[in-house]
Amino acid sequence: MGIQHFKVKNSDADSSGKARDSPMDLCAFTPDANVKSKLKVAPCFLPKVFSGDYWVVAYSESEGYALVSGGQPTKQGQNGLCTTGTGTNGSGLWIFTRKQERDDALVTKVRGVATEAGFDVSVLNNVDQTNCSSGSEHATGLRGVALD
Repeated sequence: MGIQHFKVKNSDADSSGKARDSPMDLCAFTPDANVKSKLKVAPCFLPKVFSGDYWVVAYSESEGYALVSGGQPTKQGQNGLCTTGTGTNGSGLWIFTRKQERDDALVTKVRGVATEAGFDVSVLNNVDQTNCSSGSEHATGLRGVALD
């Protein structure tokens, strides 16, 4: 079992629904073939040494969610919980779901998973995706419903 490599499609939309794609291709790889929940991501043209950590903290195919952290939470947050840093690498916390419309019960559940894992969820911001494209390329992908 070797190290796996992936292409990353990074896109979003502004508040009017106009799509914005990353201006460059991103590549991800698993730095440890035995730990598939830890990824490193960087623009494909850069050497791997410049990649940032992204950890899949929790994932459920059947429920349609993923909780992703921008690496190890090392900063003191609220109520004795932790946050990641700020900037491009080593920062961020995201809840992704497969549905365009917000499922408050699912988001609340995953926020609980994050809190149980020691994350300060006060850093999460709600994201309205009602104006996002529901085209086939996005319909099966994970959608961010809350992010840092």
